[in-house]
Amino acid sequence: MTAKLAADVRKGFKELLQYPHMSRDGYLALHTLFSFRTRSIGDALQGFVEEAEEYGVELWAAIFPPSISWMVGQNYSILKEYLKDIQVMLYHRGDGAACLNAELGSLLRLLGDGAEARRALKSLTGIDVGLQNLESGIEFETIVEEAWRCWDVLSEDSVPIIWGLEQYEENERRIMDIFGRCVVFKPCDVYQEINTK
Repeated sequence: MTAKLAADVRKGFKELLQYPHMSRDGYLALHTLFSFRTRSIGDALQGFVEEAEEYGVELWAAIFPPSISWMVGQNYSILKEYLKDIQVMLYHRGDGAACLNAELGSLLRLLGDGAEARRALKSLTGIDVGLQNLESGIEFETIVEEAWRCWDVLSEDSVPIIWGLEQYEENERRIMDIFGRCVVFKPCDVYQEINTK
């Protein structure tokens, strides 16, 4: 990345509060960054698939939810070309990578937690939430909306991974109604697959 492009990317991130009404240079720099990430992942996957085919291996991946995946280069349409199975991490609470509340919280802290930041976050992700609401997790209704967004692009090529505890069993059924299957991640290293197909 050239020094000018790096400076433009920094400027673009500072201008996210005005998204999508950013300066031309800021917008183009962010577009270049996101496109670079997408191309890099696509190119890497193409190489992995070619190598894996020699050994009769099919690839799968666990990826970010649709609202944020495009910013890290995970374009669902491209991933679908190369991966046999795609698991979408629809975690509504937690403090790690791919936990939607944590990822949105990081983005909001980058933007600042005012009304402008919330508006920018909604423009970027389609999700309207404030930082104070994210500490206890995202409303599960948002995860259901994310699940439908996954289904629109990936349909049966994807398996959602959701955060599961006893009090969330109704939520598991809601996701199952959309996909027919899901992987339930349970804290304390309990991992259970539910499959109705």
